[in-house]
Amino acid sequence: MPFVGLLFGAGPTLHCSGKDISNVLRFAWNVFAFDHRIAARLDGVHQKEPVPQTIRYVVGDNRIDMTLDDGATSALWWATKNEWLRLLDVTDLQLEALYGGLAGEPFADDSREYVFVVRP
Repeated sequence: MPFVGLLFGAGPTLHCSGKDISNVLRFAWNVFAFDHRIAARLDGVHQKEPVPQTIRYVVGDNRIDMTLDDGATSALWWATKNEWLRLLDVTDLQLEALYGGLAGEPFADDSREYVFVVRP
């Protein structure tokens, strides 16, 4: 089941690309952690690579807004580790491991990535 999309609904249900995951032994996903040092360095600064863009951080809304030079916009929202853990609680998924990187690095205070391994 490579590259499935995860979506947490309003109730205690985890939707996995419309598939029943009750027979899955375990699955994993990764997300990037918000890093205030990177945000402070990049907020409002025009960048030429990988495409001409300006990024703005809306910390109160856990949101990053990207505006391309041609006017196109995109937004993404981040969740904290505790928000992800709470979603596991309400979906009855069991956390098997939390890593700080895809190579299995231990999770630490300075980790910039969360890799969750869970089982139903």
